[in-house]
Parts: sequence; C-alpha cells; structure tokens
Amino acid sequence: MRVLEVIGEVGSGLNGHRPRLQSLLRDPKIGTILVEYRDRLARFGSEYIEAAMAASGRRLVVLTNPHIHICRNEGAYNAA
Repeated sequence: MRVLEVIGEVGSGLNGHRPRLQSLLRDPKIGTILVEYRDRLARFGSEYIEAAMAASGRRLVVLTNPHIHICRNEGAYNAA
C-alpha cells in the first residue's frame, strides 16, 4: 500500500466538527483511510465509520502492528 496524501486535522476525537475527515468520508474516490491510532480518528464509534466504509467497498486501516514503521518524509509505510 502506498500513501498518496497525508491529511492532518487539529481537533478532538470527541468533536464531530471535523471538516477534513468529513471530506474524506464523502469522497467516493478515497478507497482506503489509514490512521495511526483508532482513538485519533474517533474516541467512540470508529467501528461505525469502518462499517459504513466497508458497505461502500472502502476500508479503514488502523496501524496497530508495532513492526510497522511510518516514513513520514516519504509518504509511505514499511513493514519491518
């Protein structure tokens, strides 16, 4: 998997006003959303986001594997 764009948003996982996240979720061209930590996406209900994405043939990937290293400068990640 290659990361094409990194999008950050300053906000709370408890706050529903997340314009950048909403934009990603609305865009049907976005097939996969990759997040480092599930609670950074949403404190509660991330399973609903994941299910809704799956229902439209998309997916949410959460990096929980300690052997995955994020190469921030390269815009990709590598499994060790």
